Amino acid sequence: MKRIKALKIYLIAIGVFITIGNYSLAQYCAPTFSFLCTSGDLINNFYTSGGASNITNMNSGCNGNPNNYIYYSGNSCSQLQGQTVTLNMQAGTQWGQGFRVWIDWDNNLSFADFGEDVYFSPASGTGLFTGTITVPFTATPGTKRMRVMCQYATVPLVSNYCLATASFGEVEDYDFIVVASSSCSGAPVAGTAVSSSPSICPSVNYNLSLTGSTLSAGLTYQWQSSPNGAAYTNIPGATNSNYATSQLVNTYYQCIVTCTASGLSSTSTPVLVTTNSFVNCYCNSGATSLADEEIYNVTLSTLNNSSTCATTGGPGSILNQYSNYTATVAAPILSPGTAYPLSVEIGTCGGNYNNMTKVYIDYNQNGLFTDAGEEVYVSPTFVNGPHFEVGSILLPPVLPSGVTRMRVINVETTSAASISPCGTYLWGETEDYFVNISAPPTCPQPTALSLIQANLTSAQVQWVAGGGETQWEIEYGPQGFTLGTGTAVIVNTNPYTINGLTANSFYQAYIRAICSPGDTSYWTPALAWNTYNQGQFLDWNSACPASGFIDISATGTPLNTLDDTNVGISLPW
Repeated sequence: MKRIKALKIYLIAIGVFITIGNYSLAQYCAPTFSFLCTSGDLINNFYTSGGASNITNMNSGCNGNPNNYIYYSGNSCSQLQGQTVTLNMQAGTQWGQGFRVWIDWDNNLSFADFGEDVYFSPASGTGLFTGTITVPFTATPGTKRMRVMCQYATVPLVSNYCLATASFGEVEDYDFIVVASSSCSGAPVAGTAVSSSPSICPSVNYNLSLTGSTLSAGLTYQWQSSPNGAAYTNIPGATNSNYATSQLVNTYYQCIVTCTASGLSSTSTPVLVTTNSFVNCYCNSGATSLADEEIYNVTLSTLNNSSTCATTGGPGSILNQYSNYTATVAAPILSPGTAYPLSVEIGTCGGNYNNMTKVYIDYNQNGLFTDAGEEVYVSPTFVNGPHFEVGSILLPPVLPSGVTRMRVINVETTSAASISPCGTYLWGETEDYFVNISAPPTCPQPTALSLIQANLTSAQVQWVAGGGETQWEIEYGPQGFTLGTGTAVIVNTNPYTINGLTANSFYQAYIRAICSPGDTSYWTPALAWNTYNQGQFLDWNSACPASGFIDISATGTPLNTLDDTNVGISLPW
């Protein structure tokens, strides 16, 4: 890290003392990265445009310094108070990066003050990101520090300017010179309020600014909001020429501009910012390679969806990279405060490598997966090649009702921290589903549906009643069937024997309670079994079927059993 250049040097008998303006030996903090930017996670291009003078730093590559940090002292841009500068930044070609930029407007050696987080990219990627900022009149003239940060596959958080736990990325510091403007007089022109986006997603920040307004020193600003465009109230703390905010409902905004010298004010033309449905606001996620890891099955409550390397989801899906099943797979109903078993089958469309899985649910329905508690499952460790991820998801006791999104991500990695709900990665797959959050019905759901025994043509099942009900509905069918397409029976006994099954087959069943006519519980998660009449052991012969199997003759472990001997193995049903 470099220190600010000395303005005065005093030679003392015991050494040299450096006075640095108003700060003696003053320093800015620097982030810490676990991996060098020689990995290809870097800021390759950064330049400004529209300033009185501009920065051009192209094809800079990895800076090669410890912690991937460099201060380009003297490499600066400049601009008048109240005027704009456009920031342009781009990662290298190998790994997608998200960006954030801070400017220490008040020169207090910190980027934490309000208004100093000046830009963040909408996502991560290898393309060019561009944003325009306005130099606030509250920024005193002089040289300020500007920090540009990139992080692999994620957008740096507003508080990450000194992050000590970053994995991949780079940080570059520059000088930003604020030039003084002339003072205002008379009645200012407030101009028109404008938004960086006319329609935004819930809880996602956007910027309000003024166009056509007086650009002078000595102006004060007060932003106001209104639900209907008629009655406006002051927004606490919104006292700059631009204002970063977020919203959950459609909102009108206007700004009162006052010249302190004359005491005269004017009010801007308002702007209406509408709010998109959160369903359309999710960030992108997906692999960049078609090879290796693939999600073969996701099972959660009544959701049981299988796919292969040759199949994918609905609109927006990209084969072997991203599958959108929100329009093609029925959403399971999940109740607050309830735990549900989760199973994710990981296969491969190429080689076998270490991989990990994460699952996210947007509980608060704001179009984000980054809120506390929304990472609902993470692999306990990495596993090489195909396997099953098995766990349980416990929903919080209080949640908004309605349909929301669940995201399942498998990435070729040995570090769970490298898996983000947004952005790209090299090998793996992302799958999206809808889940329906709904308060449980008055009829309680049975639990612990289990198999007592099965033979070639029948299966005996049992369960724990949810309450005092004495009647239940069982629906069963081939393994993987969709509820509503199986065979349904109304039963009055527990346990119950399902007859008339086909020998040497795989089945699954669901059960729900019937408390009274029209009052039923939710379905339980599926119970699976087989009719090989040997419990969890399989009959065998030397002929393989034409399809519907995985050949493990080259990768499996030989059992070398003798005649009339048994060996137990774990099976995924």
